[in-house]
Order: sequence, then structure tokens, then C-alpha cells
Amino acid sequence: MFNQKFSQQALFFIGFMLIIASCRKDTTTFDPYTNGQSELDYLLSFVPNEQAKSVFILKGTDLLHDTMLTTAHGVRVKLENNDFLFTLENGTSQPCSSCNTVKVEITEVLTTGDWLSRRLPANNALGLPQDHISAVHISISCDANALVVAPSRHLKIYLPSGATTNNFEVAYAALDAAKKPIHWEAGTPNSVFNATWSSTTGANTYEGFELLGKKTGWITAIRPYTPNAFISFCVNLPIQFDESNTRVFALFNDDQVSMELVPDGNGGTFCLENAPKDQNVHFVTISKAGKQYWLGDLSSYIASDVTVKITPTTSTDQNIIAFIRGL
Repeated sequence: MFNQKFSQQALFFIGFMLIIASCRKDTTTFDPYTNGQSELDYLLSFVPNEQAKSVFILKGTDLLHDTMLTTAHGVRVKLENNDFLFTLENGTSQPCSSCNTVKVEITEVLTTGDWLSRRLPANNALGLPQDHISAVHISISCDANALVVAPSRHLKIYLPSGATTNNFEVAYAALDAAKKPIHWEAGTPNSVFNATWSSTTGANTYEGFELLGKKTGWITAIRPYTPNAFISFCVNLPIQFDESNTRVFALFNDDQVSMELVPDGNGGTFCLENAPKDQNVHFVTISKAGKQYWLGDLSSYIASDVTVKITPTTSTDQNIIAFIRGL
């Protein structure tokens, strides 16, 4: 008797809870998803071109002479006086001719979408935006031992960038404890030059910059971005979009300077300090809420401290990849 009564009560309770759940349609639209940021990182990993990374395997004796390495998209890295060019990470000299193999990996970042997808910064150590060109990551090893550029030497790096301008300086990415770039640090002055060169087949001509790089890792060229003044602004999103599942970007200077906004801890609000004043700003948001991707896209002229409201719309993984690639 007791068991039968208990079973009836349990069934009534379960039925009641199912009715309540069916009425709460808002809870089924946006399911909690604690790995939203990991999902976005994985999604954006498909943005870079498949040929963005080039790997060159060289025999030590091949490097007795100067060597020019060229990627599919025209990035060049020239190695000169190779037996005196590198040291091991502990400072010990490492002649290339004594290596069985020398491995050079070159990863190129030539578009704004690629820049965003790799979470590269666009600011200096003070948080101020920097005008920048394309970027490259270089790693070099001798028989699996990492090499660094010797103190008195440099790599010659050629980066395509379309029209060339002046006053750029070579810069290297400062890394956090997780080895992720956090800002750019200017290198040796007078190390960037306008340049024009041809592809290895001669079919294409590239216009860009020659950089004298004294380090490996992430390298670019920067110059101070000097608008009339700096302001702060925020982007506000509906409550279901927050720092756990959303990333927000602001693109300036005809989309050539891109910075990621920082969540302020207040739900769906993301902010940027030291933003340039009197600019046309292209805002982009990407989210993964529940099992659904969302994309926000809004352009606005920003003249003062302001909060911009954006309502993302549903999208797909492929649409977001194509959109970011097209920036």
C-alpha cells in the first residue's frame, strides 16, 4: 500500500516538473554551454588559409651559403652568414653547417580575419592601438634544438602589405605565461624599409616591407595610431551573450587595425579603453550559445564615450568562417 502510494506521488511530481519545463521556453532556447570559448577558438582555427604555414627542411651544408626562403603568398625570409647567424637558447653559438637538418617554420598573417582568428594584439604595452602591417611567426631549429638569432645578427624578412608608407618600426610580440601574445614591443629603430620583389617564378610582384628581425617568434611592423584623441566605449549584447560564450572586436582605419573588447563583468557588456575618437568603427561579435552560433555585425561613427547595442542573429559555423575571412 505504501509503495503504491509513493509511486503515485513520484509520478505526479515528475509529470508536474515536465509541465513546468515545457512552459519555460526561454530555458530551451539558450542552453548553458560552459565550453563556448573553446568552441569559438576551434571555429576560428579554420579561418587561416591552409597554406599560411610553410615548413622548410634544410641540410646543414645547404646553409653554407645565403638562403632565401619564400612562402606561397610571397613572404620571404633571408638567412645570411648562417654559421654565425644563430645560437642555442642558452647563448651557445650554433653553426648551421654542423647541423644534420635545419627546420624553418614560417606562419604568415596577411589578412584582418587571420589576425583576429589568431588573437594577435594591436596595442603596445600601454594599451594604445598601433597601426600595423601583416605579421609572421618564425621558428628555427637545429636537429630539434631551438635556435635564436645571435645578438649581432638579423633575419631579413619581406612582408607583402600592398601600398607602403613610412615611419614603421619592427616589433616583437610579448607573451604571457601561457605563451600567448599580449602586446607588441618595438625593436631596433630604422629596421623597416619599403621594398618590392618578385615571386620565385617571376609571375607576381609584391609590394611591402623589408624588416631586419633580431628575434624569432611573432614579428610585425608598427607605428603609433594617432587619432584626434582617445575615448572609451562599450558594446552591450542581450543577456544570453557574455564572456563565457562571446568575443567582440572593433575594427578601425578601414579595418586595418583590430582590437578585441574586454568583458566588464556585467553580463553582456564588453569595453575598450584607449579607443580612437572620431572614427568609423566596424563591430563584430561571434557567439556560441547552446548549440547555436550567433553573429553580430554593426558599423557606427564613434565620436565620444558611448555604449553601442548589438543584437546578434543566428548563423552557422561555415558562415562565420567565411565572414571573418572576408574582413
